[in-house]
Amino acid sequence: MFGSHFLSKYLNPQFLRSSAIAGFTLCVLSLSACSTNQESKQAAPSSNQNVTQTNYGDVSNVIIGGGMRSCSSMGSKEFMLDANSRYCLQGWTKILQEDIAFAGLKASDISFEPAITHPAFSYRIDASNIERIRALPELLMAKQIKDKVIAKLNQIRETKPEAALSGISWKALLDLMGSQDISPAIQLKKELPTLAQSALRHSLVVPLETATQQRLLQARSVKFLSDRNSASIYQNFLAATQRKADQKQAGSKPRIGIVTASAENPFNDRDIFYYAFKSLGADVVWLPIEGGLRQAIDQQLCEFAPIFYADYANRGSLRDYSHMDLLYPDLAAQQIAFCKNNASALNQELMKLDGIFFAGGNQTRHLESFITKQSTNSLQSSSEQLRLLQKQYAEGHLVVAGSSAGDAVQSGGQWRGRSVPMIGGGDSVRVLRHGYRQIDGPEPEEPSAKGSFAKNGGLGFFRFGVLDSHFSQRAREARLVRLVADSGIDYGFGVDENTALVVHASAADGSHHMRVVGAGGVFIVDARQAKLRSEKLAAFKIENIMIHYLNQGDSLTVTQAGDLQVQLANDSKRSSQPVMNKAITAEGVQDSGSMRFVKLIQKMGEEGADKAIGFTGLEQNQKASDASNAPDFALTLRRTQDSELRFNAQGNLSYARLKLDIAPYSSKGAMIENNLR
Repeated sequence: MFGSHFLSKYLNPQFLRSSAIAGFTLCVLSLSACSTNQESKQAAPSSNQNVTQTNYGDVSNVIIGGGMRSCSSMGSKEFMLDANSRYCLQGWTKILQEDIAFAGLKASDISFEPAITHPAFSYRIDASNIERIRALPELLMAKQIKDKVIAKLNQIRETKPEAALSGISWKALLDLMGSQDISPAIQLKKELPTLAQSALRHSLVVPLETATQQRLLQARSVKFLSDRNSASIYQNFLAATQRKADQKQAGSKPRIGIVTASAENPFNDRDIFYYAFKSLGADVVWLPIEGGLRQAIDQQLCEFAPIFYADYANRGSLRDYSHMDLLYPDLAAQQIAFCKNNASALNQELMKLDGIFFAGGNQTRHLESFITKQSTNSLQSSSEQLRLLQKQYAEGHLVVAGSSAGDAVQSGGQWRGRSVPMIGGGDSVRVLRHGYRQIDGPEPEEPSAKGSFAKNGGLGFFRFGVLDSHFSQRAREARLVRLVADSGIDYGFGVDENTALVVHASAADGSHHMRVVGAGGVFIVDARQAKLRSEKLAAFKIENIMIHYLNQGDSLTVTQAGDLQVQLANDSKRSSQPVMNKAITAEGVQDSGSMRFVKLIQKMGEEGADKAIGFTGLEQNQKASDASNAPDFALTLRRTQDSELRFNAQGNLSYARLKLDIAPYSSKGAMIENNLR
């Protein structure tokens, strides 16, 4: 994204020390005004989109809907080294030479493969490995089970010495353990808890011959990122963290922590975000916390962190994530170091941060990484790490950002005496038909399952309402409306892909300002005047939801009293004047990937219709059984006297104060006719 001239000049500490904070922030947020370099001009966002207002509080959150574009090394080596690859302004030969993130690295250090591949592991039964099993703590393998396992392994050594000592596959080992001709047979999947199975694999695995070699790194450059919307989002976060750093010591680099816990393999995702933020000129630290390390910290069994991780990551996964400590030895060592002494090193690192970034994946995995489970039941509490982060955030020392799962997990806390929930999963059509199920704690999401939510919310960094991501692209309007309605919360915020909702901390008058940055928009649900007509066991029905949709240049304010005020850009063009009793319709408006809900309202603005009706339908990939005795729904949109619809220069529609009703229907024709009256 940046040209080398820009980075060398504007991220140089000497320049930062001699420049006012406000000047630096404006420069980063409006690159076209700061650099004469042609590359920077090519990728720079338009100058009117991100002008910082001095009467707003500092940026507190950058909430990203996912789908950001990346200049990544992953792909074809021959194509990417000497030619501009997708979303890259230059080939990787030049990027490695000029991006400060890769100082000291060569092309031979970087992975250019289409995907990360892992070698097959083998297992050996010898005396030293059996002793490793014997030394396992009771928590990992109970003594009764351990004695039985060791007896079985010793029998295999006696009867199958060649197979036992040469190294065999995990499947072959399972077959030997369950063999009836070597008594007593053990059915591992039935008799051993999953944690004990992970401990067994960890104890018997044969180390990789290539373990001493440096692993290849996945590289990502923001300096050479060609997509101006993604670059602008990165830059907004950087500028906000730079302000925090300057408040501590003028001219110091911002320190950004990255959390990849939402991924099934957080080790795999570490590199891409580490180098992305290094490319911006920040000091970056990977925070290796994830659901397995959470258990190791809580139990203070740090040397067994790889076992806890394997057990955690493999639950609910279609892939095998065992032995990541052998594939990523440097990162596994960092995990153990951060775990020791009640995570004292980790806690100290958290206190140094100016910003923290939560990556995408599954938000329940983020949540599980910061929740201490005090017993085998659902009794849970915030971890020391979460309390430290919340304290830093509340005191204005920390900017919180996240994409996709890192969007949703920021929600939580209290709003008007109610807990703000965290959305878990489910698509709009299924949620309308079947509602949500409450999850007491984090759990993996099954795409075909009923919608889920965490009643007590996520990590508690955004209290104004429910957050959702990948919004318009996955037609999540109804799913957000239903959770807002069911939980009795005032507001919901759905952020599109490659788009961010930038949130400012409290201003002098107690209000909070929010603005939109990026390629898409932010959908806002206002349920304060809504009337929920659903009765127990009856189909979902709600009336008088107020909705808004903001594009780049639009903004909103939540006043100290909790009222929502929307400001559409003044330089946008008003839509056609409404034509009374003109209704337009569309099918499948909640089908993921269709964008039909967005297109319906776009058409409403273009044609001047005062009403629009969108009907849900069964997606092609849904099973017919899902439609059995389950209604379809109509989403009815109406202009009100206060409605405002505006088109920006790119032809994208923003709107404020449209009324939305959702109800089941039996006849489309009758519904359309009734709405024309």
